[in-house]
Amino acid sequence: MGPTTKAWESLRPLLPSRESDCDYWWNYTGLHLAHLLEAAQYPVEKQYEALLFHHHRVVPYFGPAPASDGTFHWPTVNTIQGPPVEYSWKWNTATGAPEVRYTFEAVDRFSGSPKDPLNQGPSRDLLYHIASAFPSVDLAWTNHFLATLFDHDQHRYAQEQDNNQITTTVMVAAEFVEPGVNIKVYLKSRRLGTREIPLEVYKDAISQVCPASASATVLYEFLNSDPEGQLLTPAILGIDCISAPNSRIKLYFRTPHVRFSTIHTIMTLNHRKDVSAVQIESLRTLLAAVTGLPLDFPDDEDWPINARFEDLVYKSSAKVPLVYPACGFYFDIAPGRDLPNVKVQLPLYVYGREEQQLADGVAQWMKDNGRGKFADLFLEALPRLGDRGTAHGPDRAKGRSVKGANGVHANGTNGTNGMHTGMPRGLQSYLSIMFTADGQLEVTTYLTPVLSETPWLA
Repeated sequence: MGPTTKAWESLRPLLPSRESDCDYWWNYTGLHLAHLLEAAQYPVEKQYEALLFHHHRVVPYFGPAPASDGTFHWPTVNTIQGPPVEYSWKWNTATGAPEVRYTFEAVDRFSGSPKDPLNQGPSRDLLYHIASAFPSVDLAWTNHFLATLFDHDQHRYAQEQDNNQITTTVMVAAEFVEPGVNIKVYLKSRRLGTREIPLEVYKDAISQVCPASASATVLYEFLNSDPEGQLLTPAILGIDCISAPNSRIKLYFRTPHVRFSTIHTIMTLNHRKDVSAVQIESLRTLLAAVTGLPLDFPDDEDWPINARFEDLVYKSSAKVPLVYPACGFYFDIAPGRDLPNVKVQLPLYVYGREEQQLADGVAQWMKDNGRGKFADLFLEALPRLGDRGTAHGPDRAKGRSVKGANGVHANGTNGTNGMHTGMPRGLQSYLSIMFTADGQLEVTTYLTPVLSETPWLA
C-alpha cells in the first residue's frame, strides 16, 4: 500500500485550499479515510463519494488544529489523545465486504465557552446542514433527546465547567454503506449538579417516543433482577437519524467486571437470548486472540489491566478520555424486537495486547473463520493511520513534528524516509462483538488517530 490512494490523488488537485485548520484536518483525516476505503475495496465511485462528503460536510466542523504541543482547544474525551474523530472497520462476513465508518465530535471556537459550555452548537449546525442536503436524514428523535436529556441553563453549565465537570455530550457518526451515507447520533446526558446520570433519565426520555417496546421491557427486567445487570451503569444513548419506525435506540452501559462469565451473562441476558455453543466458543477464541490470555483462563477471574496504559486508567479528571477498567455494552431496544441486540465493546487500551500482536490476532481469527479475504489489506492500512497528512499537506501539529524519546515518530516511522518501523501505539481503541441471528459474530475494530508518542496530553 502506497503513501496515498488513487482516489486521493485524483481529488487532490480538484479541491481548493481552505483556511489552515480545515486544510490540516483534511490532509490528516482525509488521507486516513482514503486508505481505509481502499483497503475495504469500496468501488472507486463510492470512495469519491465518501471522501467528498468528508471534505465538504464534516472537516469544517473539526475545529482548530492541535497546538504545537499536541493539545486541543476542546479535547474529545472519547479518544485517547483528544482528536475529534475515531474510525471503525466493521469486519466482513465470509461473503461480504467490510464497512468503514467514523464517529466525531463537532468543534468550533466557542466550544466549552460560556456561549456553548456543553459544545452542542457545532453538532446541531452540522446535522441541520446534512439534513438539508440529504432528505433521508431525519432529526426528529435527535431533537427530542437533545431536549429531554439535558437542562437548559447555559449559565449554570458554564459555572460547572469552571469546576472541570464538563465532558463530551454529543457525537455524530457517518457510516458508508449502500446506497449511501448513514448518520447516527450519540448523546451522553448531562444534568446540572449531577455527575452520574441515573437510568431513569434515559428511560423517561425513551418512553416519550417509544412507549411500548418488548425488548426494552426485557432489558429493564434484566437490569433490575440479574446480579450482573444491577452493576451496569448507563453511559450513552445512540440513535439512527432516520424516520422513527426504522431507527434503533441503543443504550450503552459500563460494567466494573471484565471477565468472560460477565461478558457471557450480559450478551445472552443470562440465557434469555438463544446463543449456540459454537458462537460462545468463537467469542472465547476471539477474546483470547485480542487479550493474549490463554483459552483456559478462569471464566470468573477478572482480566489483568494492560501495563502500557495503567496510569491513564486510574487518572481522575472529567476531561480524561473514556478509558475505564471496564467493558462497555450496548442494547438495541428499538420497537419491533422481542429481545435486545447486545454488543460488547472491549477497551483495547486497557485489555488488549501490543499493537502488532493485537492486529495480527484479529486478522488471524478472521482467516481461521473463513473471513480472511480483507485481513492482510487491513494490516497494510493500519500503519497509515499514523501518517499525519504527509501526502501534500501538513504533517505536524501547527508546524512541529512530535516524536518520542526513542526518536521514532508517532506514525511509526523514523522521521527521515517515511519507512514504517512499527504500528502506532494506541491506534486500536476498541473491539466490539455481537452475536448475529445466522450464528456468526459481528466484529468491529475501532481506530483512533495517534498524534504523539504520549498517550494522553493533559
